[in-house]
Amino acid sequence: YTGSAATYDDNATAQKKIAERLAEIVSDNGPLVGEVLEIGCGSGMFTKELVKVAGQDVSLTLMDVSPIAEALPGKHIVSDAETEIRKLPANSVDAVVSASAVQWFNSPRRFLSEAFRVLRPGGIIGLAVYGDKTFHELPGYKSPSRIFSIGELKDSIPAELEIVKIEDALITSMFDSSIELLRHFRLTGVAPSGTSPESMATARAVIASGITALTYNPIFLLLTGKYL
Repeated sequence: YTGSAATYDDNATAQKKIAERLAEIVSDNGPLVGEVLEIGCGSGMFTKELVKVAGQDVSLTLMDVSPIAEALPGKHIVSDAETEIRKLPANSVDAVVSASAVQWFNSPRRFLSEAFRVLRPGGIIGLAVYGDKTFHELPGYKSPSRIFSIGELKDSIPAELEIVKIEDALITSMFDSSIELLRHFRLTGVAPSGTSPESMATARAVIASGITALTYNPIFLLLTGKYL
């Protein structure tokens, strides 16, 4: 994403749908209130959906490893969220949410343990990550981030958390040609699109196969803590 920040929002149509659905899921029990921490806000696509489902007394904190646009609301923390969350006090937030970021972490399980630690009783954790059907059209494609089956995602959840909701979806984008599909990669930064050997191999495989469809497989997860 970082190298495609200027063109991301206008071209990331699947990600927009993911952001909208995650916002619906985290607000199923009513507007978000209290202290809300968003992990990996990126361009703010999910942040904007989050604001729509937030109550009037919500206090939003955004974390991202890249500079955060000044126009986005809330407190901004530019840092590696996977380690930064460890510095937060226990029982200090009412919700931890993240769209399309946790799959980049070294240990999603440890991150979830930290999210539980900072969560107040009754709080929620809402995530969207990518499932193992993502980009299944691409021959030999290996994702640079983690992709999960639902079973693998469940196995990564610490015992102190319980699943409120888990669902997955298939979002397929159609392009006029394989060249347009590769252009989508470049404009969104969601797959290799530069001059590295991996990128060139992906481009050659796409063109040789004449692929014009690209599927995203988001998995949505809503968690809460287990308390005695």
